[in-house]
Amino acid sequence: QFVRKFCESTATLNEEQRASRAASFAVVRPGGCDSIVQLSTVDLDEMWFDLLNQYENVGGFLVVVSLISIVLFFVTTNDSGSIILDLMGTSGKHDCNPVQKQMWSLTLGATSIALLIAGGSQSLTAIQTALNAIGLPMTILTTVLCTSLKTACDMELSPDTNHSLTATEGRFEMLFLKDNGFEFWQ
Repeated sequence: QFVRKFCESTATLNEEQRASRAASFAVVRPGGCDSIVQLSTVDLDEMWFDLLNQYENVGGFLVVVSLISIVLFFVTTNDSGSIILDLMGTSGKHDCNPVQKQMWSLTLGATSIALLIAGGSQSLTAIQTALNAIGLPMTILTTVLCTSLKTACDMELSPDTNHSLTATEGRFEMLFLKDNGFEFWQ
């Protein structure tokens, strides 16, 4: 933006002033104002499809695959959300009325549409920012859970594990006694 304003402001100057500014600008940008190129004039939403259409033979196919992927993403996200809300609303019962799940799905869809209509592109940007902010802690949590799962699987496969007992009965007691709780975790 600085570059564009600088080049536009030189149009009103006389030749001597323009040459002076161009010399100082050439230090920063050797090609001068002629080397400034705008990469795209389309909206951000259209850039993705322009990128895909650059692949001549498969561009149209990639656009269709991209649109199908976007639709599948929204459908599966809505379905997962409605399942979770249905489980929360029924205190964890899995054998609930399917109409109730559909009600939650329609409620989520209607809420999303209302948000987009009320806020326009600003609401979409706010939702994207919120998802990005939530994503980092979830990534850390997922990493911890994966590490814990690996440790639990290693404990199950250890020869010191007594498979005839449950965890509360002392299934891993010999494992803890043999290594003092430290060697196994390394």
